[in-house]
Amino acid sequence: MESCVIEITEAAKKHGNLNVACCGKSFFPEDAIGGATKAESANPITIVASGLVEPVKTDIPSDGKTGRPRWIFRDRKWVREFVASNNLNPGDNVTIARLGGRSYSVQPTDKRTGFPVTVPRSKLFHRTKLGRIYLGDSLAVLNKQLAPGSVDLIVTSPPFGLVRKKDYGNVDADKYVEWFKPFGNLFLRLLKPTGSLIVDMGGSWNPGFPTRSLYHYELLLTLCNECGFHLAQEFFWWNPSKLPTPAEWVTVRRIRVKDAVNFVWWLSRTPWPKASNRRVLSPYSIAMRDLLKNGYKAKLRPSGHDISEKFSTDNKAAIPPNLIAVANTESNSYYLRYCKEKGLSPHPARFPSEIPEYFIRMLTDPGDLVVDPFAGSCVAGEVAQRLKRRWICVDTVEEYLEGAIARFRREDTLFPLPKSRDLSNSYYKIYHPGANWNCEPDVVLPSDGGSARAKRSKNLK
Repeated sequence: MESCVIEITEAAKKHGNLNVACCGKSFFPEDAIGGATKAESANPITIVASGLVEPVKTDIPSDGKTGRPRWIFRDRKWVREFVASNNLNPGDNVTIARLGGRSYSVQPTDKRTGFPVTVPRSKLFHRTKLGRIYLGDSLAVLNKQLAPGSVDLIVTSPPFGLVRKKDYGNVDADKYVEWFKPFGNLFLRLLKPTGSLIVDMGGSWNPGFPTRSLYHYELLLTLCNECGFHLAQEFFWWNPSKLPTPAEWVTVRRIRVKDAVNFVWWLSRTPWPKASNRRVLSPYSIAMRDLLKNGYKAKLRPSGHDISEKFSTDNKAAIPPNLIAVANTESNSYYLRYCKEKGLSPHPARFPSEIPEYFIRMLTDPGDLVVDPFAGSCVAGEVAQRLKRRWICVDTVEEYLEGAIARFRREDTLFPLPKSRDLSNSYYKIYHPGANWNCEPDVVLPSDGGSARAKRSKNLK
């Protein structure tokens, strides 16, 4: 197999400029050399890069002045993703090999042997009395390690289908459903008839427009209509600490509001997954406590609901809504201090422990098996360990799993819950939408819908 070794440079890590001049003119097809602009792109080659989900199609551009090949790939985003996913640094080597035809592979190179490094399909990375962490592709790991119908709960926050690429390897929104479908089929096969799948999904915006992608809805329909899941209930995670993004539409042109809610799909293999909302009850509101104290007269409400005397029964706690309010503000946890001490990159998209804990409590019993196939820093595994559930976490990035080990070093590092809570600090407030309607000056709506940036008035905030 014809191949060449390339050194990773600072330009390759920062900008994706992987210099392939050393491969020679005959290494790539002549018709893969295009012009200087994207409009002059040539016939692309296909690159299969270690650590990336999908093959890349790209050509090699020419210099606009000299007309000579620049010997870097026109599509450079994948190079940065490849470098990040394989934890490469300037000075490390990679091997690019011709697979045949117009296809090539790119893999990290072992400096000692000079041979490409083949990432093992699965590797037991860490274990506790209750759980295991695997490094590898979750399709391969879970197929090998688990029998059909053996899992009680799969709870995960997979890479979102975002417009902007992230270090943890998200897939483009328009390709997301096809990418996720094999996982959906596997999850259905692994779950017990009473088991559940919890998927935390963030939304996405269409590139260049203030309109939303439908990928998360399309995924839900695919999981139900093609994979065979049932939608037990949809939940919404409101993050009060979310920044006002996307800035262009929210804070610059002021034509959209802050996107602060994630979708959490609760799916099940049958219409009857095991569950109990008594596991996740909320404290009574002040109004409800007053009602219980002063009594309630049974009557028919204007909505048509016939409220009986049972409504005034004190059940000690309230049934929560399907809105989960949790701020994602972790900044000085043991996990983060451990990563800093060890020189590790923390996973950049950790969900707060309350999200998996809510569903682990509601949908499983001690001793049940909980799985997170896109584990990142293994938050779900940490919660399962504390709640005495068996668990398996899988991820493809070794550095994230090295940091995750901090969560299991000592029992006292697990998320502690106080024996009694100060209820005055246990909730978030959200204003009535009309709270400020009489205080703000009238604003003229842009006749073009905001398609052109307007000059910012000094009188407007």
